Amino acid sequence: MDQRRIPFDWGSLLLGSAPALYCLEITFRTLLIYGWTLAAMRWLGGRPIAQLSLADFLIVVALGSAVGDAAFYAEVPPGQAMLVSLLVVAVTKALERVVVWSPRAAPIIDGDPALVLSGGRIVFDNLQAREMPVPTLVEQLRIRDVANPGAIEAARIESSSKLSLLRRRLPKAGPHHAAARTLAFTGAIVGAGPVS
Repeated sequence: MDQRRIPFDWGSLLLGSAPALYCLEITFRTLLIYGWTLAAMRWLGGRPIAQLSLADFLIVVALGSAVGDAAFYAEVPPGQAMLVSLLVVAVTKALERVVVWSPRAAPIIDGDPALVLSGGRIVFDNLQAREMPVPTLVEQLRIRDVANPGAIEAARIESSSKLSLLRRRLPKAGPHHAAARTLAFTGAIVGAGPVS
């Protein structure tokens, strides 16, 4: 610990050892980088937070780091942060075009959807591969106003982590899970083994 540092000195605790005018520079840096990043994100096109893919989340992390570092650290010039944010956005735009031009690239970049409900039955292997517990699937079904899993022909967890449903015209009665566990729609596992 620095011998010259005074513990609980509110001035240095809140503002650091930089001159008070540096707070004005931080304000300027923050506004500059925020405006630049906002313009870059507008170029990307807005998507609701719930629709973020893995690649989108990576953008958020990379831009957050670049913007935050430039706002706080004098050693990181705003121009460098602006270059980083521009490169992140440009790479993202390039990947979006690759996905449009090559449908085979989409699963590599965004991931494949996973079938988690088929014919009213839970596909446990796919649910476990996506690390989604059964109660979470049941919650997602309830949110989508599904009271009977037998009413669903297929449910998939999309690359955006949203649940998509293909409903049956005529629902089956109740959830039946052959050769596995069965699910009461409260979310509890109520049995194991074949169900006829």
